[in-house]
Amino acid sequence: MLQLSLDKTRQLAESSALRAFVKARPNVEALARVDGNTFTPPTPEQVAQLEANGNRSADWSKVRFAPGADLARIRNSEFGGNCFVGNPAGVPEDTAASRALGSCILGRIENSRVCESFVGAGASVIDCSLVERTVIGTGATLFRCGIISGSATPHTFGLDREIIFAPGTGGRQLPVFPEVTFGVMAKLARLAPHAESLKEYRALCAAYREDCASELTFISEKSLLASVDRVDRSWIGAGTVLESVGLIRESVLGGSVERPVVARQITRIDRTTAGEDCDFQIGTSVENCHFAEASYTRENARSYSSIIAPNSGVLGGELKYSMLGPFVGFNHQALCIATFWPGGKGNVSYGANVGSNHTGKAADQENWAGEGVFFGLGSNIKFPCNTIEAPHTIFATGVLTLPQRISLPFSLVNTPSFQDTRLSPALNELFPGWMILNNLYGLIRNELKFEKRNRARNESIETRVFRPDLAPLVVISARVMEGAGKVAPEFTLENGEGVYTDRQIPQIGKNFLTETSRRKAIEAYDFARDIIAAFDEVAAPAAQPLTADRLEEIRAIFTRVIAVAKDNKARDRKRGAKTIPDYELIHDDENDDLYAQIMT
Repeated sequence: MLQLSLDKTRQLAESSALRAFVKARPNVEALARVDGNTFTPPTPEQVAQLEANGNRSADWSKVRFAPGADLARIRNSEFGGNCFVGNPAGVPEDTAASRALGSCILGRIENSRVCESFVGAGASVIDCSLVERTVIGTGATLFRCGIISGSATPHTFGLDREIIFAPGTGGRQLPVFPEVTFGVMAKLARLAPHAESLKEYRALCAAYREDCASELTFISEKSLLASVDRVDRSWIGAGTVLESVGLIRESVLGGSVERPVVARQITRIDRTTAGEDCDFQIGTSVENCHFAEASYTRENARSYSSIIAPNSGVLGGELKYSMLGPFVGFNHQALCIATFWPGGKGNVSYGANVGSNHTGKAADQENWAGEGVFFGLGSNIKFPCNTIEAPHTIFATGVLTLPQRISLPFSLVNTPSFQDTRLSPALNELFPGWMILNNLYGLIRNELKFEKRNRARNESIETRVFRPDLAPLVVISARVMEGAGKVAPEFTLENGEGVYTDRQIPQIGKNFLTETSRRKAIEAYDFARDIIAAFDEVAAPAAQPLTADRLEEIRAIFTRVIAVAKDNKARDRKRGAKTIPDYELIHDDENDDLYAQIMT
């Protein structure tokens, strides 16, 4: 399966339009030659016209123009070295600049300094301090920018690096190229450091880098750069919108006109790759990251040495040395460090500290987060932590965990519901399968929400929660809970309730479990198994029609699903109505489209 993915990845790398374009056009002279344009130096009459309009050059013979270029549109600008200028009047009808700034300033070169650069037809360079060793595509606009530059020697757009994640001290790291899919990287991340597949992938990336060696910065067609302080040794994809950006250095923003990268009011994008439809907004800082298509960072977030999957992003928080899978909600001021989260679909709540990676010796610990894990408000997760086999588990508000591995899905980790001197005060209470019986509504809501919000187009993103590959895990978990009933508990409370720790049930981690919770877990996991089977049979009907008895069983399962989901919401309503006087007037479930969809 991995080899098939690598074969597809090789095809993506070899068919990369960016790679092919740069390989054929590593410098300004090659670009003009390959594109077959006939550029000629200005005639003496044209030089006189240019200089009358306030333009200057130490050597006009090195400044070449496309045939029929409207030189009246070039004013108060300086040209140095080899420059190629297309017809400024050839403005495309619809560009990011025309939509944002209007058409009055388009197709002009004014008040700017241009050196060793190529300016495409209809491109605009206005009020720019220096544009050097840069290719400006057709209809692109640079407006009131600082320094846009390439380099005197070949560079590779920051692709000569590896992203280190989980842990931050190294050992688990990957090179990237713009078109690589998150799914491939998630598979590679699980391999041993010297695995043959990793060597194959690194060789593929090295060949890509070699073909991308260039002296230039590229500003692709129909893009807009306005009030950008500096762009250095970077590729700015077609249609990209950059407004009020501090620094972009050694980065590839690989958008398209249909799905552009957008960055507004941000501090920096440094040594970073971004796919189509990525969004960077308001005070964010990004360094040594890979943002897959349709990912984002906003509201003063900081991201460093991380890989972010489609439909995930960071708002306000700090992400370091991590791999975030799809649909992770990281929308508040929180911390996530050294986390490997390939399945995504989870949440980092306000004040959560998922980052106890330092032992005092080195920052060499890590967190393997299971799909759908929810780190609650103010939770503190000590490393090492592993919940890969505990998908869709909630760490409740304010819990402080010990280093541990939990292998029971759909669980709740909460502060203890009782105190006992026979239990370490550092232990939390585990409720295996709690999500199935107490928050089934939320699980189904997430599945519908993920399907609706999926913006990925270049790779398939799994949006289902209840799917066949989770069935073995819930069956095993039910057996674990059944088997635990055959051993003596750690101790028994005065009311006869047995209490278990990891000495009896290793799968519960550094938590304790009561006999009541054990029995409920068996019910929950049996129900989860039935839900997965029913959902799968409805979604992908078998070749043979279902029997009447099986159809009746499926109807019964769905009837119970709806009843449990309704009960989940009813408990919220009851609690809310006791607390907020007009709760039921404001929370109208019957007119909520998502509620109606879940109940049908």
